[in-house]
Order: sequence, then structure tokens, then C-alpha cells
Amino acid sequence: MQLINVLFLRYNLKAYKGIDKMPFNYKVHIDFLEDWKRYQKMQLERIGYIIDRNWDLQEISYNYFNWIRRVILPQRRKIYISKEFSCPHKHQKGLKMLEEKIIKGEHIWPHLSRKLKDLEYNDDLLNDWGIHHLHLGEQVESDGYIKRTGSVLFARFDKLNAYFIDVMDHRSFTKQKMIEIIHRNWPDSIENFRLKGVQNINGIITDDNIASFRKSGVLSFIQIEPGVVYAPPGMGLTTAKTSVQTGREVDFYITRIRQFEDHVRSNIGKFVLVAQKEGNKIGNEMRFHLLIDENNDVYANEILSKTSFYLGPINSK
Repeated sequence: MQLINVLFLRYNLKAYKGIDKMPFNYKVHIDFLEDWKRYQKMQLERIGYIIDRNWDLQEISYNYFNWIRRVILPQRRKIYISKEFSCPHKHQKGLKMLEEKIIKGEHIWPHLSRKLKDLEYNDDLLNDWGIHHLHLGEQVESDGYIKRTGSVLFARFDKLNAYFIDVMDHRSFTKQKMIEIIHRNWPDSIENFRLKGVQNINGIITDDNIASFRKSGVLSFIQIEPGVVYAPPGMGLTTAKTSVQTGREVDFYITRIRQFEDHVRSNIGKFVLVAQKEGNKIGNEMRFHLLIDENNDVYANEILSKTSFYLGPINSK
């Protein structure tokens, strides 16, 4: 991103204490939430999605973060393979191809479900348990996706790791066996979802029950053994069958953007003084737009004076 005279203002601005109380009278135009909506829309359109013009900020934000979660952003990852893992011989070559892409940090979306083409699709397995399924074909078909396979790899991903659970058929999406495998091999990876102090859940929940719960948007716990009970490791589904985790992401970032705008509004006098000290002329009217660079750093761009002020990282978590 090309910035003209980037000024690094932090939230405290202690060097200019009290300057906000000076009798400035500026007309300020600023709507960072609208800028945020436009930013997400542009990101999705760059990928090739057509955005419904009637979508509001919540709808665009949900689909944006839901897509990020579904696509598995390219990142070099270390692969861990469970003790129970078994892959049919006919898929060994396809599995090796996928492994190499993961290790190198290449795009692996061609191995994902073709439902990725549908921006509004909700993946029940991913939303419920945080588990992806990937196809192990070897040939790339005309639409860019790998040839579909009857058996698929079930795996969990975080920023640095890929956890290969097992290769199973398409009837395995509700098998609690997957959570059992994760618990036995990498319990630390889902430790945050373990319900401390819970010994048992009422009744026996079958894999068929899990399927029914997902159809109704009902959250269900998984009991591995007495004293070992997990909440859904993907945070579960809402009654609308949307992702609880994605909804939280949407709320977090909308709040974050509001904080940036509030910070600018409450520090106009300080922004003006610093800009003037840098030799930039600011009049009585100012127009701020939100800018986010490739490092996810946020700037308030005052377009009339051509000055950009650094606000902080988009993600403070």
C-alpha cells in the first residue's frame, strides 16, 4: 500500500496531552464500518464471488470470515499423523501430493469440497468440530478442483500444524471416533474445549444423534470416557445452522473497527497538531477513510491533506 507521509500515532499520544481540549472546530467525515464493509466486499470479489448488493455489514462479514475458515489459508505447516491413521493404497499418491502442499505452504483449496464455490454454504462438520475433509485425487479437473475420491482425509488445522485424523468414506462426517482420535493423539490441541469437572453426560449420544442435532442446529457434547467430556471443538452451530465461531469473529472485528473510529473522533486535535508539525496542511474539513495494508495494519487516511495515521493491528487478540 502506498502511503503519503505515514504518521505513527499510538493510542495514548502522551506527548500531546491536553491538546484535544483546544477550541478546534472541524467538520469530520468518517464511517469506518462502511469502509470495513467495502473492504471485505472487495476481498471476496477479487476471488471471484458475486456479492449480493442487498447484504448488510453483518451478512458480508459473516460470509467473509466463514470463507476464510473454510478455505484453509496457505501457510507452512507441520503434519502430525495419528496412531490410528490408515490410507488405502490407491490414495497414497494423492495423499503424498497433499502433504507436500501443506508442508510448503501452498494453496490446498483444490482438495476441498466444491461447495467452496458457494459463498453462503455452511459446513456442518467444520462448524461443529473444526474438522475439514479433503479429497485425495491426483488429477486437476477443468474447474481447478482435484478429482473427487470416495474416501477423504479428515484433518484439523491451526496456523502452524495439520493434524491428520484418518481417511474414511463420506458416511463418516458424524463419527465421534474422530474426536476420540484427537483426544488420544493431541489432547493439548483441544484442551480449551474440555469440560472440567464434568464426569458424564445424560444418556448415550450416538453418531446418528449427532447427525440429527446438526440438522436442527443443536449443540451437543462428546464423551470420550467417564470424566472426559468435550464441548464441540469447532464451537458448534447456532439454531440457524451458522458457525458460532464465525459469528464471534464478526462481532470482534466490528467492535475493533468501531474502536478505531472512536479513537480518531476523540483525538482530532492531536491528529491535526501532529500533521501540521509534519508540514501537512489541514483545513476545517477532514475526510477519513479506513485503510488496511497487506500486514493487516490499520491506518486512518485523511484524504484532503493526504496524510495517513497508523492506528494499530486489525487483530489485537
